[in-house]
Amino acid sequence: MVGIVILNYNNWQATYECLNSISENTTDVNYKIYLVDNASTNVIPDEVKSLITNDNKIEFILNSKNLGYNAGNNVGVNKALKDNCDYIIISNNDVIYLKDSILNLVNFLKNNDNENIGIVTPRELTIDKQIRIPTAFYTPSIDRIIYNQTGLRHVFPKKAKSYYKEFPKGLESFEVFAAGGGIFMLTKECAQKVTPFDEHTFLYSEEWILGIIMKKFGYKTIVVPTAQVIHNHGTTMGTVPAFSQMHLVCSEIYFCRKYLNANRFKIFILYFLRTLAFIFKSFKNKNYRKFLFEYFKNTFKEFNCKY
Repeated sequence: MVGIVILNYNNWQATYECLNSISENTTDVNYKIYLVDNASTNVIPDEVKSLITNDNKIEFILNSKNLGYNAGNNVGVNKALKDNCDYIIISNNDVIYLKDSILNLVNFLKNNDNENIGIVTPRELTIDKQIRIPTAFYTPSIDRIIYNQTGLRHVFPKKAKSYYKEFPKGLESFEVFAAGGGIFMLTKECAQKVTPFDEHTFLYSEEWILGIIMKKFGYKTIVVPTAQVIHNHGTTMGTVPAFSQMHLVCSEIYFCRKYLNANRFKIFILYFLRTLAFIFKSFKNKNYRKFLFEYFKNTFKEFNCKY
């Protein structure tokens, strides 16, 4: 059986479309959906409530508070493992499953005798059907984050481009450093070793952390392009940009220090660049101004945290 863990927070419309896409486009696969709500502050719509009530393949789990990405998903993964699922999918609620996307992932694992493959992930498409390359595909380094993912990429475009690489665009499978957090499937054996996911991060850096843990256990992550989904990236977190940015910075500091063993000076440079960007945005956006105090309180605490 395939256990599908879907995490929801305040975006019931995306969740509704995700659930419908699974039921409409998944054939010849025995699956169960673990819909984990991270203590949404809005009311669950009747159409979603009806779907949950009438579909015995959906188990609804309500968390008492917003646990964040990793901790929220751990709730669903733990339940899926207790139900003895052979494969476990971690899925954002803004993913639309296309025809046989889950079946193609399962078949790839069943037809591949390489025991080192622990995670498979489908090809992600944007809403206009363009190929989306998750950042997690690339091997992480603090220099890559500084030069390729901050405003410095506009100042040093050649340096930023040096961290870019082409990935195959055909239908042949290929290995990547880590799966994008939007959707990936773990084998039961892999899930038993690499979970629970690190709960120190609330949002962001989870994929790279998982990639490093996968390497530790000798597992590979494979992209299976014959399995395709549409990922409408950021539909939930886009509604709370300052909140998301604050947790991005906290997660980056934690990841760079604990998992990359980066020196404190480079971490400060990254922190300084992110903070300048946050302050600049606060001049134009009241959402950022509202979070200024929270931003400095939480990021400064993370920067000085002893792990």
